[in-house]
Amino acid sequence: MNVDLVHVETDDGVRLDGALRTPAAGSESRLGLDLLICHHGVGGNFYNQYFFDDLGALLLDAGCAVLRVNSRGHDQVFRGPRGKLGAVYELLDDCRLDWRAWLAFAESAGYRRIGLWGHSLGAVKTIYYQSLERDQRVVRAVASSPPRFAYAAYLASDQGPRFKADMDRAQQLVAAASPRRFSTSPCRWSPPSRRRRTSTNTVPTVRTTSSLARLSQQCRCW
Repeated sequence: MNVDLVHVETDDGVRLDGALRTPAAGSESRLGLDLLICHHGVGGNFYNQYFFDDLGALLLDAGCAVLRVNSRGHDQVFRGPRGKLGAVYELLDDCRLDWRAWLAFAESAGYRRIGLWGHSLGAVKTIYYQSLERDQRVVRAVASSPPRFAYAAYLASDQGPRFKADMDRAQQLVAAASPRRFSTSPCRWSPPSRRRRTSTNTVPTVRTTSSLARLSQQCRCW
């Protein structure tokens, strides 16, 4: 097994690390992909055990290289060039910088048929990235177990009043120019529901929020 530790720097100066595994020399991909970039979920990283372990072995056997990567939301907290980052501090929109940097790395390494696989929050980010960027380097995208971020569903839950109070507090902190200040909550907010989906050469049907449904139409699921 060939493994290279690699890294990229995003356009805003954040270093991200990853691990590239390549199939045996002379192998020809039987999947229509030369490389699959695997993106972790909230607080994850490329180096811990994950379901990408088994997936990676299957892909390598099929002649496809595997690149497991960190986003700026890796682990809980780490110190970046502009202060603290990690799952606690990340902004969803910044995933576009991370995804773009890894795709540029893959392209510079000579890969042309590139796929994305995002799991959990990484699935949401993959859909979000490709719907807005429409990156032509991506020939397949997979979103597995994307959480359902639905404001209305949270409000309708048993803890709806607490959720509304937390959101109001967050908006107050933003208005007071303190968007990175911590605000404690007795509730652990989890998505109301989540689904695992895989599809073959089709556009996925997304039964989450209407916004995610619209975003998903720009992604192809392999």
